[in-house]
Amino acid sequence: MKRSVIEPHPTSRRDVDRPRPGILPSAATIAVLYAALCPLLIIPAGTQSFGSVDLLLALGVFSVLRGLGGAPRLPSLLLLGCFVVSLIGSVVHLIADAPSDVVFVGRMWAIYLPFLVVMGAPAIDRIALKRIFATVVASSTIACLAGIGLYHAGIQVRDSQQVNWYGGGLGSSLRAGGLLGNTGDFGHLSAILAIAALGYMMMFGRHVLMSVIVAMAVYATFLSSSRAALLHVLVALAVLLAMSSVAKKLVAAFCALLAIFAVYILFVSSSVDPRMMFTLRRLDVFNLSGESLFYATPRFQAWEMLVGWIPVNPIVGIGYGQTIAVTGRVGDNSLLTLFVELGVVFGVMLTAFWLVLVAEGFRAAPSVRRLAVAIVVSELAHMITVDTHRMWTTTPLTLILVAALLRYSSGVVHDRSVLGETPADADRTDAQVV
Repeated sequence: MKRSVIEPHPTSRRDVDRPRPGILPSAATIAVLYAALCPLLIIPAGTQSFGSVDLLLALGVFSVLRGLGGAPRLPSLLLLGCFVVSLIGSVVHLIADAPSDVVFVGRMWAIYLPFLVVMGAPAIDRIALKRIFATVVASSTIACLAGIGLYHAGIQVRDSQQVNWYGGGLGSSLRAGGLLGNTGDFGHLSAILAIAALGYMMMFGRHVLMSVIVAMAVYATFLSSSRAALLHVLVALAVLLAMSSVAKKLVAAFCALLAIFAVYILFVSSSVDPRMMFTLRRLDVFNLSGESLFYATPRFQAWEMLVGWIPVNPIVGIGYGQTIAVTGRVGDNSLLTLFVELGVVFGVMLTAFWLVLVAEGFRAAPSVRRLAVAIVVSELAHMITVDTHRMWTTTPLTLILVAALLRYSSGVVHDRSVLGETPADADRTDAQVV
């Protein structure tokens, strides 16, 4: 007789399902609000824009304070330590008459706050986990469809929206930038959507619908011409494949060969539009065309420059948001950028935070282990090629998904230990539902 996945014990479940005292909604409900609004709520205000990370900031802070009574997890402690270090550094810079925009470090913490909200939840059961994943997929799908529509309608959301320059007399054309008009953010969103939809399919089914959404997300990634987004998707798929059974690896290898062959046919075809060929070459990570533009980027020089700036002010950094003003270059690497802007102590703690998340993913319940590791490692791959700590419409989505998987896993592991289930029993149980 097959056994179903063990849910968190009844006392934890009541903490999630029944109304909590007071006027504040539960942490799971706040997480759903973030997931629903982040990709869609964009409020222009002069040269800046605001969204759900700003509007829900007070609610998120109160939720985190309410959840401090429980036993803290190492990732949360590291993140809170990063907050303290960045706060001290920013105060030092303000006292030294640094540019006032160093206070925008608060926006970065508004971006990371949803992780602490979910980690402070009393419990995340399978129902809450499904609700969070479904909300991320639904809101991101709407935002991606809107971005695709804007691209095909030729609508430019902002004057500085990125374009592809083709050369050879072909001129240029807009890259898909989504509702924010930024191709990096739109590519990040489409990559997160692809992995979230794939994860929903792995855990909850709806294979046809989720497959269509994954295909749409990959198409949106192509329209954004974002190399970081393509890397994000490929790394996630590679992790899922590496942690799968031999049979699934063989099927995936066959599908990959078919995809590579199809792309190769496009490269050798003379009927492909030169503009489409340019985008294909830009995303040609395996150099199938022999003329790949994937690695033709100034990022490598920028990273070398950033490494040289770390010793300039290793304690408190040069100040949050000052990379362009001080160095004249865009960092395009979250970890290196923050090492330079906020100092070595902060950089080490933030790097440790992400590495601990990888370790937590490997220790998660087998039913969510592959997905948790894939989401974290692929996000790491993305953040070392783009400054994702500034992406307030997308980065919170990844943090919410990871935290929800870890909190759900901790409930499952707790119940199994209470019932005396061995790791071997757990693996057999989860193999029936994954």
